[in-house]
Amino acid sequence: MCYIMEANEIGRIIKELRQKRNMTQEELAEAIGKSRNYLAMIESGKRQGKFILKQIADVLGVDVAVIYGEKPMPPVKPRPKSLRSLFREFEDKMKGMEIREIPVLGYVPAGQPLAAEESAAGHIPVPKEILGIYQDKPGLFAVIVSGESLKGDGILPGDYLIVDPGQKEIVNGRVYICRIENEVTAKHVFLFDDKVQLVPSNDKYNIIEPQQLEILGRVIKSIKMIDL
Repeated sequence: MCYIMEANEIGRIIKELRQKRNMTQEELAEAIGKSRNYLAMIESGKRQGKFILKQIADVLGVDVAVIYGEKPMPPVKPRPKSLRSLFREFEDKMKGMEIREIPVLGYVPAGQPLAAEESAAGHIPVPKEILGIYQDKPGLFAVIVSGESLKGDGILPGDYLIVDPGQKEIVNGRVYICRIENEVTAKHVFLFDDKVQLVPSNDKYNIIEPQQLEILGRVIKSIKMIDL
């Protein structure tokens, strides 16, 4: 009976250490060359073995004496989540969500105005709850950011901007997709009595005062892939 109690306690310590390291049973089992079921039996106190416990301790970054309860549990630094774990979390998060497929029209510079790539570039699946009141708004499209002039807003290269082409009336300070002659950019737009200013949120870029301007739509949401 004492052996069973000891094995159960060892299993509990291993499980606690594993969870503090942000590791799944599958990941720890793979690291020690065993199956998930084998590790589950260790954590439940149904299996033991000095060699395998030493392997587990090495992977978890602790002295094996911690697993035996002979030393106190040290602070354990969480391990960065693996791509596999992140992908699994993404799949779990997407399950049960109502998704809207939004067409991606290409890249738009958030920097100096450049010719944007406006050919269709597939679709981005966006949970409707992220879109809020715009979830059923027709005509929405997405563009991919390729500059850093909106860095102050947390908008970085590779982020997606969801655009409502039905909102072309300028509301000072909002971000719009703008065409200047044959060039396209994403900027904060301000309308004054005699001029329009396209304003970045990054001091490395200059304010632009175009002579002619076409508003293609207002940015209603910026999305990083980690949001999805």
